Amino acid sequence: MAIIIKKGALLTPEPAPIKKPEVEKQVHGRVLDGMCRVVMSSCPNGVIPWWLIASYLYYIHDMSILSDGLYDEMARDMLARWDKLNHMHKHLITKGDLETGSLYRLKAEQYPGMTKGAAAHLVRGEWGVSI
Repeated sequence: MAIIIKKGALLTPEPAPIKKPEVEKQVHGRVLDGMCRVVMSSCPNGVIPWWLIASYLYYIHDMSILSDGLYDEMARDMLARWDKLNHMHKHLITKGDLETGSLYRLKAEQYPGMTKGAAAHLVRGEWGVSI
């Protein structure tokens, strides 16, 4: 706390600035890599909706549900198997996105309602957070 003196007069102390808490990118520091890997191992095409959900939460809501390493691994895997993957939302992802390892170019309104709903359900169920 700073004390201000003006022309010999003692004024009231200046209050310390209030710091706003930073929003954690990873709620409780917990990522959902294990859950994602289980889905992808049982359904190889599941990589597409998981990558869309993770991208939506990260780029639109500033929330990381997957580690950077797994996110990058998923992009490399999709690129290597691109012609074999089959999913109704595959058209939203380009090979260029996978090469750069980012879906930053996709705007909030371009994500399917199913992706947004699944993302909301996932973070509410796993972390108790509403988006």
